[in-house]
Amino acid sequence: MIHNARKLLRSGLVLRWHQNPDMSGCRETNAEHQWSVAMLVLTMEPEASRDLLIAALTHDAGEIDVGDLAFTSAAPEGHREMERDARAALIDIPELSPREHMILAAADRISAYHKMMQWNPSLAAKDDRWTEMLHHTLHNLPREIRERVYDI
Repeated sequence: MIHNARKLLRSGLVLRWHQNPDMSGCRETNAEHQWSVAMLVLTMEPEASRDLLIAALTHDAGEIDVGDLAFTSAAPEGHREMERDARAALIDIPELSPREHMILAAADRISAYHKMMQWNPSLAAKDDRWTEMLHHTLHNLPREIRERVYDI
């Protein structure tokens, strides 16, 4: 159930990457990112559940109140909980199975890597954390899902 439709829609306007000087100019919004994550979810899990798609389309909605953190930044203590609470104030957070959590987390990371490769591909050579993150993400996926992702 949506608790605050207006703010939920506005959460899509939050800009990502503002903490990463190498990516801050790309002007990607949460709406663009969350849509990309949902498309990756459908690529990885063609019969994705409604709950998984809702989670993909709203997973960063709480950032309207707490802001976006780069994966290369250390999250302040309690930040994840604050973001989750902010999201829960906007929409009921779907319960996901462990497999669905894995798929959502992988789609989130792959979307970030894909955006970096579109915007500033030289980062892959300059900062090993990007490539390590992608390899770790892909390595932890079941083989049938990993094969679908390689087609992207």
